[in-house]
Amino acid sequence: MGIDGGLFDRIVHWETVLMNKKGTLEFLADLISDDFLEINYKGQQIYKPDVIPWLEMADLHEWVGSQFKGQLLSPDLFLLTYLSQLQLTPDSKKTVRSSLWRNEGNKWRLVFHQETRL
Repeated sequence: MGIDGGLFDRIVHWETVLMNKKGTLEFLADLISDDFLEINYKGQQIYKPDVIPWLEMADLHEWVGSQFKGQLLSPDLFLLTYLSQLQLTPDSKKTVRSSLWRNEGNKWRLVFHQETRL
């Protein structure tokens, strides 16, 4: 299935906004589906109610994403994969991230995320 360049750009933008907590809590929480599941680098399962307090915490670090790749799996499901690393620490560990974004009534929301340390 082909990729709509505008959709790819929007999802990369939203992913970066979430990763760096840039925006109001209401805006960030609305980007995340109510049935969201994350599997973090420790293998722990994290759900939307667990993510909201994290979104509220101040973070002095900025994450940088690279090598973004997208695939439209169906008209309402988009897979995004990329590498991430803390911006100011070039020796920090990189992670491979995968996110599934689902179109929920003409609004794309993050439904699944997994990160694996390299």
